[in-house]
Amino acid sequence: MEKHIDKSFDKQLEAITNLTWLPWIGKSYNEANRKLLIVGESHYKKADSCEEFEKIFKGATEDKEFTRKTICESPICREWKNNIFDNIHRVFLETNDFRRELFWEHVAFYNFIPRLMNYKKKERPMWVDFYNSWDTFIKVIKVIKPTDCVFIGVTATYSFDIAMKNLGIKYSTIEKLEKIGKVYARISKIEIDNYELNLTFIQHASGRFSWSRWNAFLKKQNGEIIEYLRSVVLDDKTVKYH
Repeated sequence: MEKHIDKSFDKQLEAITNLTWLPWIGKSYNEANRKLLIVGESHYKKADSCEEFEKIFKGATEDKEFTRKTICESPICREWKNNIFDNIHRVFLETNDFRRELFWEHVAFYNFIPRLMNYKKKERPMWVDFYNSWDTFIKVIKVIKPTDCVFIGVTATYSFDIAMKNLGIKYSTIEKLEKIGKVYARISKIEIDNYELNLTFIQHASGRFSWSRWNAFLKKQNGEIIEYLRSVVLDDKTVKYH
């Protein structure tokens, strides 16, 4: 894992009180022409009993590098499969046939909700989880300063306006764009200390997710980051997986 990530932001990130897990930050993220932060929703784990889940919950919560290990184990090393990561690859690059470490070395990723969810109980974050997590998000972007931010899921938008208002952040109200499947694409913008960041919200990449239609949307809305990632990942020198 160490050869793929950049830990130069860790001291600042570790000072963020409610940041349970350090974000994945690829080793080439900070030197990239376009700095993409992908925001997932939450981590899930299965357990056969409440006692087992409590043990898993404690271990995961105490492991600051839990998110980083997840990225290294699943989308990069493919020790276990997760369709969400496969769809993330497709929605940006239209394929899973490339050297995956190249993609993850050029992006940052973290899950918005800072607590583990029980998959067996089909647990979902509550509105207050999303509302409280906006404060952490603002602190993270102040440190890593992405040029592009894409949320994999739209549920965070329902608490966005009131959270930004209460945090004193200059923002534009969430705007709904085209409807893709059953979900409206959404955008917004925030400004902090003369730093402006566009936010894009797409359908969560699980279940019935049309990555091709969402890719077409991102090409229009976030075209520069799509082209940048294609240029550094899908070049002629890339050794592909088969």
